[in-house]
Amino acid sequence: MSLGGAGPAMTAVNQAKAAGHAAFSVIDRVPAIVEDNPNSADHKLEGEFEFQNVDFYYPTRPDQAILKNLSITFKLG
Repeated sequence: MSLGGAGPAMTAVNQAKAAGHAAFSVIDRVPAIVEDNPNSADHKLEGEFEFQNVDFYYPTRPDQAILKNLSITFKLG
């Protein structure tokens, strides 16, 4: 009877192992982008950038605007 009762628990353990494997594969992944490359040239940012009349809707909620007619300028610094 004890072995029969362990069946559902073993299913949960196997599901937890699979979820753990998926989580650790993301954590242990080596990114393709090198963040700090000592051979890269220094970059100097100049100027500003601007958004004009931006509308944004999530594809799953096309009836609900997240941004509507947003205009904003970001200045250096």
